[in-house]
Amino acid sequence: MKRPLALVGFTYLLALMAAVALQKYTLFLGAVCLLAYGILLILGRQETYRLISLSLLTAALALGSFYGYTKAYVEPPASYDGKTALIEGTVSQEPEYADGRYRYVLRVKGNVLPDVSQEFQIRVYAREKLAERPGDRLKGEMSLYLPSQSGGFDSRSSLLADGIALYGSFLDEESVQYEKRQSPNLYFLLLDARKEWNRRAMELFPEDHGLVRALLLGDVSALSPELEENFRTIGVSHLLVISGFHMAVVMQILLLVLGWCIPFRRLRSGICMAAVFCFMGITCFLPSVSRSGIMCLIMLSGRIFLRRADSLNSLGFAVLFLLLQNPWAAADIGLLLSVSACLGMILLEPRLEKAMLPQKLRPRWGKENVLRKIGRSLISVIAGSIAASLFTLPVSVLAFGTITLAGSVANLFLMAPVSFLIQLALPVLLLSFIPYFSILLGPFISLIKLLCEYVYGMGELLACIPFARAPFSGRKAFFWMACCFLLCGITVLIMKKPRIFRATGLLCAILLFVSLLSWQVSLHAIPRLIIARSGGGISSVFLKDGKAAVLGGAGYSEEPLNRILLSEGIFDLEAVWELEDRYEEADNIGGVLSGRPADYLIVGEGSLSSGKLLNSIDNAETISLLYEEGSGLLLGEGTVETEDGFTRLSCRGTTILFWPEGSDEEKLPSGWENSDCILFEELPEDASCLHPSFAILCMDSRTLSAMAPEDLSFPAAAAENGTIELRFIGERKIEWRRE
Repeated sequence: MKRPLALVGFTYLLALMAAVALQKYTLFLGAVCLLAYGILLILGRQETYRLISLSLLTAALALGSFYGYTKAYVEPPASYDGKTALIEGTVSQEPEYADGRYRYVLRVKGNVLPDVSQEFQIRVYAREKLAERPGDRLKGEMSLYLPSQSGGFDSRSSLLADGIALYGSFLDEESVQYEKRQSPNLYFLLLDARKEWNRRAMELFPEDHGLVRALLLGDVSALSPELEENFRTIGVSHLLVISGFHMAVVMQILLLVLGWCIPFRRLRSGICMAAVFCFMGITCFLPSVSRSGIMCLIMLSGRIFLRRADSLNSLGFAVLFLLLQNPWAAADIGLLLSVSACLGMILLEPRLEKAMLPQKLRPRWGKENVLRKIGRSLISVIAGSIAASLFTLPVSVLAFGTITLAGSVANLFLMAPVSFLIQLALPVLLLSFIPYFSILLGPFISLIKLLCEYVYGMGELLACIPFARAPFSGRKAFFWMACCFLLCGITVLIMKKPRIFRATGLLCAILLFVSLLSWQVSLHAIPRLIIARSGGGISSVFLKDGKAAVLGGAGYSEEPLNRILLSEGIFDLEAVWELEDRYEEADNIGGVLSGRPADYLIVGEGSLSSGKLLNSIDNAETISLLYEEGSGLLLGEGTVETEDGFTRLSCRGTTILFWPEGSDEEKLPSGWENSDCILFEELPEDASCLHPSFAILCMDSRTLSAMAPEDLSFPAAAAENGTIELRFIGERKIEWRRE
């Protein structure tokens, strides 16, 4: 077995991904894997099927570790959901401020809460500034609650990947006890350095500090929404997130500078290892950074001991090391994309480059033409981009519901400038701390500004390419992926000639094109209402002819709405219509508007107190304040009416009634009780007066579990169990399906 760490690491990751997706069946899956391994052991065939037996044993251990970690570290803090408790903890990350609220991450030691003996972290939201920097201590009475849980790779799984078990907010912020940091450890000092680097970047690059901070520190808080959206559209968001690409550039700079100063190779490698570790700390040990950092450390240690590290084994070890610390790291989408892209570049890039390289451009002995070297470099970039895109395709389809078709072209025009920008900005930022040296950095700062302008302009230009990003989600995406895996498996089994593989790849591409085209054609002219899985509130999107309007934004965050809009390829909205005048819904609507402009924004007057909405309100061309009544025509098909706190959508003779929280059934307009469908955020005290054909319950799992069957006299479906789509296929004809 040439690469045991690669086999163990990737098997461990796949098993934990299955555990995240099927949390309730983790122990059962682990038992099945262990039983299968036991059968091979009893039959004495473990040596004959070494790869299979090792994979089964690794998967069983991974699933067992996930179950044990969840029982010991996740469930005890989760039992305090909805309760209040006296909490004392240390601020473990740099405090953040956005949309009128401060956000802290508190590390709480074991036994602070009864029955919780393990250390855990809480994400705390506050209106007032309570702490200055990491290492400060806070103590006070806190309300604790869990993020929304929808199963699989949801918001809670993402937080657990970062080691955060609960949300929290202090009951009385004025009575919170604050203790200044006394003796900082190395990690807190690195975070102080991060803060100082951020401050210096803002001074040196006042207009472009957001891009520079994202490339050097992984801090995307100051990036413009337009740049983020453009980079997502063209498939190069990885350039804005610290990953293996950035780590490789930083390591090259370090080795180059140290090569000028230190003649001893091993000493250079040792100093570079320390610098790489510090850089990982400055970027907050993000999973994608840790993965690439561990690989760099292994490679540098090989230089010290005169050994060459194997790329696949190094990647497998890095993945295994991260997952042994926290099995829930398998739910981190950034880590999955980083590992997939790295795996694709290791396995596929050399083969693609060899296949794409013309005979005239292949390396030769002796002195070579510069144009030949440039041609090989361009083909190498294209091959690497295609390889990374193919391997990250399953993750991006499942996580974001889109396929980026302009990634290779975008990487060709942006990867080299971004690399040069990092190589230039990092030394400039470090040298600016030397007194009186910043005067000499003026020309380099001007060059960095030009590079930033190029990145902005090229991102905006490439984002205008037709079909740069295509929506692809749901059943059609799963069906296409299953067909591709089946075709590839059959190809590997029957024949290994290159022509067969090329034919298989072409067949997969044709199948993708047909799937996309058939879906677009079949649904383009049909009005649809998609009810989001928002975890306790009405969030819906009305769609037709490639246009969309948002109706309601309640729930734990704007993420479900953004996910629907992204999967449908919607980048501009016709209207955003608020259903209930409250702060949380206004916050979520602001989050939707921050990434997508809208022609009309219809909200209540009280919603303008939301800082998140105010920050993005410029993206709306027309703003209307909704008081008691209002009406409007959406997408030329749907008529929306609002009266006494109720909202009704009429389309092709079918009526949908929205029933927000706190609605008074006595104020229901006459005739609206006979709506064809009602979307309930909460049930009225007396539902006997309502006569819909069916209802959709937009409630959290806790409310649904407390509901008795006799509470409803009509059929109902729960949005908490999955996104629900209503299709208005004809006059008073409607069909619904669940994704």
